[in-house]
Amino acid sequence: MTKPKNIHLKIALVCDWYFPRVGGIESHLRELGKKLCENGHQVHVITPIPDIPSIRDTIPTPCDAKARDFRVIRISTPLFPYFHFMISKNGITKLENILKSEKYDLVHCHFSYVSPFAFGGLYLVKKLRLPGIITFHSFLGKFTWALKMLDNWLGWSKWPVTFSAVSHGVAQDVKKSGVKRTIEVLSNGINPQDWTVSPREHAPHHIQIVSVMRLSKRKRPSHLIKIMDRIRGRINKDTSFKLIIIGDGFEYNKLSRMIKKRGLKNNITLMGVQTTEKIKLIFSKSDIFVLPTILESFGIAALEARCAGLPVVAMEHGGVKSFIRHGKEGFLAKNDHEMADHIIRLINGHDLLTTISKNNINTPCAITWEQVIPEHERLYKKSRDILQP
Repeated sequence: MTKPKNIHLKIALVCDWYFPRVGGIESHLRELGKKLCENGHQVHVITPIPDIPSIRDTIPTPCDAKARDFRVIRISTPLFPYFHFMISKNGITKLENILKSEKYDLVHCHFSYVSPFAFGGLYLVKKLRLPGIITFHSFLGKFTWALKMLDNWLGWSKWPVTFSAVSHGVAQDVKKSGVKRTIEVLSNGINPQDWTVSPREHAPHHIQIVSVMRLSKRKRPSHLIKIMDRIRGRINKDTSFKLIIIGDGFEYNKLSRMIKKRGLKNNITLMGVQTTEKIKLIFSKSDIFVLPTILESFGIAALEARCAGLPVVAMEHGGVKSFIRHGKEGFLAKNDHEMADHIIRLINGHDLLTTISKNNINTPCAITWEQVIPEHERLYKKSRDILQP
């Protein structure tokens, strides 16, 4: 992608979460900013997250490019202990001063299920009459009622901004909060070549399974351990399996106790947070990727695994079904019992596992940054046109 000589737009990406916190939205923001800069834009990520590692995330996070067109602005404001979301309007005041002084052409607010900073950014977009867009990255779940209350109070769903979500499922979920307008789909992007691994021979008698997720209750990692416990008595007697769980979070200690109590120490390993290079290496030695999350808004880790050639077993309720076709790139389950059945089918069916793996290696990924960035630019233009007289 050739970078034009002149800057097109000066863009603020406003989000409650960013590195050194590790997760899908953080990775997405860094890559989005990088790709927008490559396309000739100037990008500032604005966040209340300080530049210090969290207690558990000891793996160094990737450094942001030292480029004239890319900058991270960290606002100093009180955060809720341990959870690290903003709890003071002081942060919104500071954000307003930055938006005024930097004179952005567009403000893009990225909203997860707890995002007071991004919501404050959306309010400032309306107050300052700036072109703006909001992208929902998560199913709202129990926070839907809070947005309904805010809509009754502030009427935020009618503000002159563009609404978007990372998947059709999230878009439908957001409408439950009272949003009656069109919600565009603005998916996450990926560089498929970054996840290409050398073709491998699957050992029919030893299967390695991998999962990458934040270890929070919402992601359902404890259910994955129960599923593994359920399947170990149903696979071929001459076959063994090992599950590697990559990620960290509040559930880590609980999961460790579950693994020990159920006698699964030889079958399940918790690896904590890992670098991209390490994850790619593990993918290259694995046979199946699993994701037990029901409310998975997009599933970038599943997409990365699919690009590495791994058959993906996930729930059908979330955004994963936008790039995993049942029986083609993997299997989609309605519940935990079906997920166990699909995993067993792959473990016991060496030919099926090989066929799906070859399909994933040889079939180009349909969701790439080359396709996603033009969609961002289209919605950016739409957002700017909204405020035109």
